[in-house]
Amino acid sequence: MKIMKFFLAIGLLLIVAGGAGLWIAKNKTEKPTQEQTAQNKTAEYIQKSKEYKSLGEKLTNATLYAYRESKKDTTQNGLHLLADILKQQGFNVEQWDIVAPQATKRAIVVKVEDNSYKYLDPIDGVIAMYENAMIVGPYAARSFVSDGTDYRSIFMKLDEGSDVSFYEDFAHTIFAPPGYPLYINVAAPVLEEPLLFGTVDGKAEDVSKATGEWDLTRYFDYFGKKFDEHVMRRVYFTEAAKITFILTGDIDPSSITANIKPEIDGRKLVFKVPEDAALVLEDNKSTASKMENNFIPVDQIIIERL
Repeated sequence: MKIMKFFLAIGLLLIVAGGAGLWIAKNKTEKPTQEQTAQNKTAEYIQKSKEYKSLGEKLTNATLYAYRESKKDTTQNGLHLLADILKQQGFNVEQWDIVAPQATKRAIVVKVEDNSYKYLDPIDGVIAMYENAMIVGPYAARSFVSDGTDYRSIFMKLDEGSDVSFYEDFAHTIFAPPGYPLYINVAAPVLEEPLLFGTVDGKAEDVSKATGEWDLTRYFDYFGKKFDEHVMRRVYFTEAAKITFILTGDIDPSSITANIKPEIDGRKLVFKVPEDAALVLEDNKSTASKMENNFIPVDQIIIERL
C-alpha cells in the first residue's frame, strides 16, 4: 500500500511538473521579441497618425515619434524608423548627407507633390520651419540662414532634449540628393600681391577660417578624402593663377585626383591654372584607399598671378 501511494505521488509530481513546463514554454514562445514589440508600436502609431490632417502635423509628429523612440530604445535607428513610417504613409522619402565644416550628419528629406522639399532630423529631434508655420527643405533653410536669419528661428526643437547645435553653421553646409556628388564651386580673386590663407603652423583651422572669411568656403583645408561622400571642389580664378597648397604631412602623388597635374616640392603642391580654366579636386574612395588617415590637412594656401 505504501509503495502504491509512493508511485501515485511521483506520478502527480511529474504531471504537475510537466504542466508547468508546458505553461512556461508556451508563455515563453508567445512573448513578443523586442523587434516585434517595436513593430507593433510603430503600427499603432501609423494607425493613430491618420487623425492628423495637415502635412505639417503628419511630418512633425512622425519626426517626434521617431526621435523619442530611438532615445528610449538605442537599438532603434531614428532615421530608419522615420523613413519606414513615412513610406508606409505614401511619402517620397530620401536620406541626405549634410556636410558642415566641422561635422556631418544624415537627415530625412521628403519630396512632396509640388516638388518642394521638407527637412526632418529624427536624430536630434529637429525640423526646418519658416516663420514657425511651414516646414521647408534644406536649400530654403540654408538660404535663410545665409541671409542672416538666426538658425534657431529656422531649426525648431521638437522636444526638451532636442539639439540644434549642428545647425549653427548651416550657412556653410553642402548637400545633395542620394547618388549625386557634393559640388563646391568658388571664385577666387587674383590680386597684385600673393594672397595667403593661414600660417605655416602645422594646423588647418586657420586655413579653414581664412577661406571662409573670403567666401571661398571652409572646404579647402585638406587633401584626400575627409568626408564619406563623393565631393568635387572647383576653384575658378579671375585670371591665370598659381595656387600653392602647403600640407602638414607628405602625400602620395597617386592619391591626388585633379584635372591639373601639380608640381610637387616636398609638402608643397603647386597648381598652375590657365586663364578661363578651373582647378577641380575630386575626393573619392580610391583616394582614401591610398592614404593611411584618408586625408592630410592643409597648412597654408597661397594664390598669386601666374
